[in-house]
Amino acid sequence: AWVIGAIGILLCIAYVLYAILKQVFVGTVPSGFTATIGIVTFLSSLQIFFIGIVGEYVGRIHAEVKARPTFIVDWDLSKINH
Repeated sequence: AWVIGAIGILLCIAYVLYAILKQVFVGTVPSGFTATIGIVTFLSSLQIFFIGIVGEYVGRIHAEVKARPTFIVDWDLSKINH
């Protein structure tokens, strides 16, 4: 997920740069629509990026917990002296 988020952030930055350059040199990009698309895409990609980082963290915790040695506890109560 973090890779998809990073790609989305890069594509968003590329789109915003393209829109800014087109606005400066051609003057045909609607400013409100471009800003809205840029902000929504950037923030969505940023969320996906950080969800991916949290997922990696949780996955590594899970792998660490699974690699612990197992302990066998004897629940035979007849071995206890009363």
